[in-house]
Amino acid sequence: MFAIFPVARIAAPNEPELGKGRDNSSAGKATSSIWPAENESTRFEYEKVALLGEGGQKRCWRIASSDVEGDAVLLEYRYPSSLHDGMFGDYDDGEKEQACREAHEASQIHSEKEVAILQRLKGCDGVLQLRRVIRQEGKGLPAQIHAVVDFHNRGNLKALSMANVRLTEREKLDLSLDLLKGLRSTVANNIYLTDIKAENILLDDSSGRLTATMCDFSDAEISSNLTVEDEKHNLECLLDIIRLDIYGSLENSDIDKLIGHDRAERDVCVQAVLHRLARASKDPALSPVTDGSPRAGARRPAPTPAPRDCSTHRAHS
Repeated sequence: MFAIFPVARIAAPNEPELGKGRDNSSAGKATSSIWPAENESTRFEYEKVALLGEGGQKRCWRIASSDVEGDAVLLEYRYPSSLHDGMFGDYDDGEKEQACREAHEASQIHSEKEVAILQRLKGCDGVLQLRRVIRQEGKGLPAQIHAVVDFHNRGNLKALSMANVRLTEREKLDLSLDLLKGLRSTVANNIYLTDIKAENILLDDSSGRLTATMCDFSDAEISSNLTVEDEKHNLECLLDIIRLDIYGSLENSDIDKLIGHDRAERDVCVQAVLHRLARASKDPALSPVTDGSPRAGARRPAPTPAPRDCSTHRAHS
């Protein structure tokens, strides 16, 4: 477990406590929380605007707050709310307290690990950026940790791909470069990704062009010795996504022609592929895109081979 959070300020007498207990509020309800960081306000007020998605470990809420600039997203990790949480319905009364504590500790491990990774990646290219960390105190249990990150206005890459949106060659190259820069960032910080998929790639066009950002590091691993095999596995997984969800085909993909990539190449690394693609992107025949918007177009052909499984941990010891 990572000890990465300073102690939050305690509310003064006659001052209402902030962030007490789990926030189970629905969209539209304002919530107060503690932000325990140096040189920042200890108060962080936000309002849930809309639920963007949820999984087994967390919910993602779009939030509005005067304490952060622009739009933001709350990564609300799933902690048990109390001993009476529905998840403990099958336990005897004598077992509920222990089960609740164990569930809380498991949630704490997931949240602290992902926040630790987000902190490592702060300021890096192509990866989700951390804005704030929220610490909410609870009765009889350690604090709950949640995170506030950047909002991306175009959803995820899988949704774009399934909608058969036609991208220009310039957009395909730019998105591919973004993702390879993101993987370079994780490799440089000794982070091994175990859940590389198009659903975990966010898109945004608020900068004037369509951009891609890697997200969801709750299952990633912080490694002390990221091996060449680790890097190559993550690279091949990412290239499969670029082939299928950006270029539309796993077999004979244009991306492989651009970078001269050979799947059997043993010593390939992220930086080498990124360099080849960056060189290809300077082709004057690729006219710049002014509005960053994908174009509706023809349906893409179905790929023949199956993509590799990128949702597992290291295959080697």
